[in-house]
Amino acid sequence: MQVIDSQPAAWFLFEDGADLFLDVNCDHSAVGYSVLIKLMPEEVAEYRTVGRSSISRLAARVQDSGPRGDYQKRDVSSTYGDASMAAVLAWRASTQ
Repeated sequence: MQVIDSQPAAWFLFEDGADLFLDVNCDHSAVGYSVLIKLMPEEVAEYRTVGRSSISRLAARVQDSGPRGDYQKRDVSSTYGDASMAAVLAWRASTQ
């Protein structure tokens, strides 16, 4: 897994083989949390066609859906959280 794009303090986009994952930094008043979702085929297709702006819109929808929203039900951080954290650390080390 590797970071392929990011928006500071908002989201990271990861690639793992053919799969894409989006980690969104959510903030609702006093509650902050992260949601890691695996992109669905139609979301991957939109990203491949439209580019970064599609990821920014998706991240906004994840943020706006709230702590119990549909996107949070797609959270895969229990499975991919360690790999995504390692990818962020490697990416940060390579950009400094």
